[in-house]
Amino acid sequence: MEEKVADFLQALQDETYVATSSTTTFDKLNDDPESVMADSIAFAQKQLAAGKLIQTRVDITGFHDVEMNVRLESSLINLPFAYANEIDKMLDPDDEREVNLYMIFDSPAINVSKMRIDMASSVQAFLDDPDSVSAKITDWLREQVEKLETADAEKEAED
Repeated sequence: MEEKVADFLQALQDETYVATSSTTTFDKLNDDPESVMADSIAFAQKQLAAGKLIQTRVDITGFHDVEMNVRLESSLINLPFAYANEIDKMLDPDDEREVNLYMIFDSPAINVSKMRIDMASSVQAFLDDPDSVSAKITDWLREQVEKLETADAEKEAED
């Protein structure tokens, strides 16, 4: 799936991408990330197959009152939709680029920049093999949860 940069930026500006959101607890995320992400992944697959740009968001509660969420976004570059102005400065509006699916973990607890973003795959690869890309998403999510728990245990040991 490819998208013209100007069309992509217009969709972000007009918020014409499709979005879904839900809430879960940190314990549920830790115990069963596949189940927590199942609806987001199914939504992404359906909407991306229809040629839509997507954003899914799962708000996570129960980790020391720290705000956090995990998102999937289809984008031309590894920056969240919220950074549309920066994307506009970095890309030529006349270019056409491949649309990729990005995994975003947003929390002050995750790292110094308060966000982790990685590419899951191109949208086409996701549509061609959703099972393996879904497994990559949940494995990546497990890694982020593990980082949070490790940092939390180290902080408690210091106190």
